[in-house]
Amino acid sequence: LTGEAVTTDVTVVEHYNRATTASAEDATYACSTEADSILSVAGCVLSLTAAHSAGSAAATVDVQSASGNVSAQVPVRVWYPLSARLNASDGTLQQIDGMLAAGACSSPAFQSADLTLVADFG
Repeated sequence: LTGEAVTTDVTVVEHYNRATTASAEDATYACSTEADSILSVAGCVLSLTAAHSAGSAAATVDVQSASGNVSAQVPVRVWYPLSARLNASDGTLQQIDGMLAAGACSSPAFQSADLTLVADFG
């Protein structure tokens, strides 16, 4: 919600059912998605930016080995604000008669209010 991009890596770990072969991370996989409005994929780095215009409870990232023999689908949930409400503690701010703003010799002082933003995510 800050407008800054958020990224995370998809890490592939190969597990074997042979005692002589240890599990290991493998970087020879490629990732892709058809959910372009929800997230971007470059290599196996997932990115969310201000350009993405939707969220999803079940976006899918396809992971494919370089040989093409092994593939998997990784479900990704992307929370996105469905609606937002801005509330003000005082809807009308008035000038305060006879009072000047601190540090400003001739500027009038005004009341202040607290603002709260409430968002529903889906």
